Amino acid sequence: MKRLNLLPEELRPRKAAEPRVSRRAPLRSRLPGLGYAVAVIGLLACVALGQGVTLWRYRTGTSDLRKELGQLQRLSAQMKTQQQALNVQRADLASVREQLEARRTALVSARQPAVPVSTVLAELVQALPAEVWITKLSFTGDLLKIVGATTDAQSVANLMAKLDGTQRFSETRFTYTQRANDTEEAPFTFEISTRPVLHEPSVRGGSAPDDKA
Repeated sequence: MKRLNLLPEELRPRKAAEPRVSRRAPLRSRLPGLGYAVAVIGLLACVALGQGVTLWRYRTGTSDLRKELGQLQRLSAQMKTQQQALNVQRADLASVREQLEARRTALVSARQPAVPVSTVLAELVQALPAEVWITKLSFTGDLLKIVGATTDAQSVANLMAKLDGTQRFSETRFTYTQRANDTEEAPFTFEISTRPVLHEPSVRGGSAPDDKA
């Protein structure tokens, strides 16, 4: 049943004002979310900018490294070319040096008096031990090969020592020693090589004075 208020309007109790709904309340409630979104976007932009700068620096550094690498490769090629040229010059100088040394040796040999072969053979015979006899002599270049036999293998070592002990022979080398057959009484065969001096050493200070008045 509806109640009727018979009091005049000015005496009637006033009703409580209804709360006003603000239309801005939703916008204020959205501000924190928008701030977070702006912060995230700014952070992503900074990260993207940093990566872009890093990528630019990387590309720039790579380009510089490629340029330096190209320069080093060109420099290496030039150094190789110069090294090859130096090797050719060294080979030429070595060849010239060998030729000059050969000429010098030939001139020195030409100035030195030659030693007769009979003198060389006589000194070889004098150096032979009693247990050694020679079966073959041959020259190979400036080396004298001596083939012989002996009843005692130690005699071959004694012969080599005597040859090196003279001024007529040098650089005596051992080749081999073996028995002539399987019997113990069989002699040993051997071969050695030596370098005979076929020129007398030159006399310094000119020729020897003449004793004749």
